[in-house]
Amino acid sequence: MLKKIEKIEKIEKRDRYDITVEGTHNFYANGILIHNSQINAYASLKPGQGITHRWVSTKNYNKAGLHLIESETNFYWRSTRAIDLWGMIEHCYGLVEVESVDERVIQVFGEALPCQAFKYGQVEHTMRIFDIRVDGVSIPYDLVPEPFKEFWVPILYDGAYINVDEIKSLAKGMEQVSGKETNIKEGMVLRPYIDRRASDGTRLLVKILNPKYRETGEEIN
Repeated sequence: MLKKIEKIEKIEKRDRYDITVEGTHNFYANGILIHNSQINAYASLKPGQGITHRWVSTKNYNKAGLHLIESETNFYWRSTRAIDLWGMIEHCYGLVEVESVDERVIQVFGEALPCQAFKYGQVEHTMRIFDIRVDGVSIPYDLVPEPFKEFWVPILYDGAYINVDEIKSLAKGMEQVSGKETNIKEGMVLRPYIDRRASDGTRLLVKILNPKYRETGEEIN
């Protein structure tokens, strides 16, 4: 039953800010330390029907079990729409019937751009994807649906294990996201072809920083 509006009160005018922090690019929101570029997008789907629910979160919000309210102006939500992420998820995973599966959860992890001091040559909202998980399992790159690959992070190496010095050399030099070498490379992430977990249950991933990037103070890890 609809209720009549009883009164309207004028509230004080307040400034709103799009936060970025020089150097660390981290800030506190509601007591939670946030890094302002990684984006985690989730879609719940009914096979053959498409998306039923969708969420967007950030690395630290996600760890706290929180997500961002859907908004036309929110930086992260705008990044997902800019590449038609939800349309890709629905097309590649939601409209396909899967036997004996009532619901699927697709997780897409990436970096929202342009956000950090290093903008990777980007001016308009976009994102670069580095992982897709279907029902909690990461999909190897060669099995990633083609539409997502257009927005994938550069693959620096794909193959059998190489020695440590060669791996470290791949983390150096200039970025390859824009194809224009607009700034130095932050580093690289090394991951196994098939998901593996350490003894504490965490996924095995190694982040190797570019020494030059670390020298700038842009990375606090």
